[in-house]
Amino acid sequence: MSFTLAHGSVPPMVTPMTEDAASIDRDGIAALVEWHIEAGTTGLFVVCSTGEMFALNQDEMVEIVETAVISADGRIPIIAGLPFPDVNRKAKIAKRYETVGVDGGVALQPFESPADDDTMYEHYARLADEVKIPLFIYEHPKWQSTHLLTPALVGRLVANVLVKARRQLSSVNQRLCSQR
Repeated sequence: MSFTLAHGSVPPMVTPMTEDAASIDRDGIAALVEWHIEAGTTGLFVVCSTGEMFALNQDEMVEIVETAVISADGRIPIIAGLPFPDVNRKAKIAKRYETVGVDGGVALQPFESPADDDTMYEHYARLADEVKIPLFIYEHPKWQSTHLLTPALVGRLVANVLVKARRQLSSVNQRLCSQR
């Protein structure tokens, strides 16, 4: 799917679990995806921070992504979390997502963020070289305390087509405005 996320609502989706919390609730995922589509959501982030990404194993992550992709059936893009600090594990799960038809991957910054833009750029450039899906960078300022994304770095990543967009969690509006 070729897509643009220039407008609309692209929220993270919670991960429905069975009542005993022992496994993924595939029917619940399908119902939630359908609810979002009917509500006008223009895309979904799955296996992200609201989706319990740190509590899931890789097989569960792929199961969630596959179920969301099948449920969306091309009507909205499904963008899946790459919740690992290192490029190798991000690339490994992204390649598994590619096999089930995901539309993009959202990559967290390394948890111990490098101290400069060049090192951060190399992190994302290595990942982009490894995968075929469009990448989104995910900045979570409460987790990345040593180096946040700068306007120059974001511009460089986008200019070199290494990333499609950015997902940011921040309560500081000034920071958002400075990176337009």
